[in-house]
Amino acid sequence: AEPSEYKTPDCDRYRLPGCPRDFNPVCGSDMTTYPNECTLCMKIREDGHDIKIIRSEAC
Repeated sequence: AEPSEYKTPDCDRYRLPGCPRDFNPVCGSDMTTYPNECTLCMKIREDGHDIKIIRSEAC
């Protein structure tokens, strides 16, 4: 079971594939640092993996 503090990214609010260029890094549960939540959502859409946000900073 995953710890409840893992956050599910709110991918519905982004109009993919275009992401804002703001740098607001998040650490994914795949231990990858993404520049922002939207970039993480793009990765989820491309790979089909359910990646959570571990914390709102670089891994």
